[in-house]
Amino acid sequence: MLYLPMFFKVVKSKGFEYLKLVETYWQDGKAHQRVIANLGRLDVLRQSGQLQRLTQRLKRLSGDNSVNYKDLKELNRYCYGDIVYRRLWQQYRLDTILGSLVSGKRVQFDFIHTVYLLVIDRLLQPRSKLATWQSQGRYLCLQEVSLSHLYRSLDILAEGKQQLEGHLFSRYMNLFNHQVDVVFYDVSTYHFESVRGDELRRFGYSKAGKFNEVQVVMGLLLDMAGHPIGFDLFPGNTHDVQTFVQALQALEERFRIRRLIFVADQGLNSAANLYALQQAGYEYIVRARLKQLPSALQEQVLDTSGYVPVKGEGDEDVGFRYKRISGHRFVVKDSEGHRQEVEDSLIVYWSEKLAERDRQNRQRLVEKAQQLVHQRRQPGIGKGHQRYLALEGRQRVVGIDEARIAKDASWDGYLAVQSNVVGLDSLAIIDAYHQLWRIEEAFRLLKSTLRTRPIFHWTPRRILGHFVVCFIAFVLERALEIRLKRQGISASPEQIRRAINSLEISEVQLGEHVFYLKGKHEPLAGKIFKVLKLKHLKNVMDKKELPQALGV
Repeated sequence: MLYLPMFFKVVKSKGFEYLKLVETYWQDGKAHQRVIANLGRLDVLRQSGQLQRLTQRLKRLSGDNSVNYKDLKELNRYCYGDIVYRRLWQQYRLDTILGSLVSGKRVQFDFIHTVYLLVIDRLLQPRSKLATWQSQGRYLCLQEVSLSHLYRSLDILAEGKQQLEGHLFSRYMNLFNHQVDVVFYDVSTYHFESVRGDELRRFGYSKAGKFNEVQVVMGLLLDMAGHPIGFDLFPGNTHDVQTFVQALQALEERFRIRRLIFVADQGLNSAANLYALQQAGYEYIVRARLKQLPSALQEQVLDTSGYVPVKGEGDEDVGFRYKRISGHRFVVKDSEGHRQEVEDSLIVYWSEKLAERDRQNRQRLVEKAQQLVHQRRQPGIGKGHQRYLALEGRQRVVGIDEARIAKDASWDGYLAVQSNVVGLDSLAIIDAYHQLWRIEEAFRLLKSTLRTRPIFHWTPRRILGHFVVCFIAFVLERALEIRLKRQGISASPEQIRRAINSLEISEVQLGEHVFYLKGKHEPLAGKIFKVLKLKHLKNVMDKKELPQALGV
């Protein structure tokens, strides 16, 4: 891509003339134009005197009244979007906690600034530490750091993980005036392109299907607002039941949470897990495995008597009903092999919307099964639609299993949760479970937007340090999302990243003089500035003005 000199351009739109700073560039053999800065309506600029001030400012910056402004030349273009996260960085007092991690240690580099670069790059342009080091010049007014210092910082972050988590949690409670009492917990796996293991990287059950590569297991804790509280890394062969009780105990001890209710999907619902939670003194809300319940209990679920309908405004039926089945019991063997009986409640509900979704999903599978029947093809292995095939023997397809379809249809719209929570009504328990999507969305954010993978580190300490960087970035990103939502602004993490990356400034040469022109940014970036009470940069600045304008 070849850039040509910039120039001023007057553009007519809706009866008005607008003054813009435009650049021409060649790409794929064609000339294109890009607006570098919108300077405003020409008549308004003239009436307000801004046009004259802009002209005088350019002359003053250049020191030459005879300079031809058509000779403007862009030397560099920088992103100043980190100004957004710097505000949150300051509000979370990260300089203070990071400074305490190296207090009294012989650290011969600027640890705080190095971690800042790692976190900002993870938020705005996630990539390897080598790529971060090579591209650090894209940010304005940040001092250069060495590659070895980036890696060394990971070691220090790994050592100070618990202190950092405690500090971030405390600041979150103060900043958002929030009390945490319901905690979501789940685990996910992160694999390496390697078969070489150690005490952390092990072969295990991979949620990403990467069974031939070593992995680590991450347990993540969130509150009901979706804000991260803490995380733990476990060896890749660690089973779920071995992770969550440890994590919850650590959470309660370190963060002194008033009341902790464990909320999870059916993947963590087993008799052993629930018994372990009760023995540890924790309350829980987990999705029940309806079709694995005893037949007598299934009959109670499908019995329409006893369900309480939920009414909307005007006493209208909203297509939702629920009932509580108390005294639900199950048996589990303890660590010594003794049988133990555990009791909790089953809260069952039926949703019209869920029933329609279940019906549509099943219909798609039935249609696939019908295609096999018509084509006289053999059923595939592990395919969901083959459950609706009537087979002769194990392979020969003879038709559609109508009895199976009818049986599955009887469960349309039903869902249940098991809970031992005291003091919450059934609807409050159901609502708490419905917030579980936040943990699933959090893992998607870590794996996609923040790109926790691939992991380019091979020692346990460096791996943990990498996850600490991702966790800090996650805290700041989620804090920004929550701030925006409180102001009625809904934006995805990708939209936020794109908006912040659109905050660009051009280093421009005019004759022998250099100054800076602010570029055009996305509307969402302006909303973010307003929510965080940030001042916009001037359209034209000299180098001396930049540090104060950027808050560095």
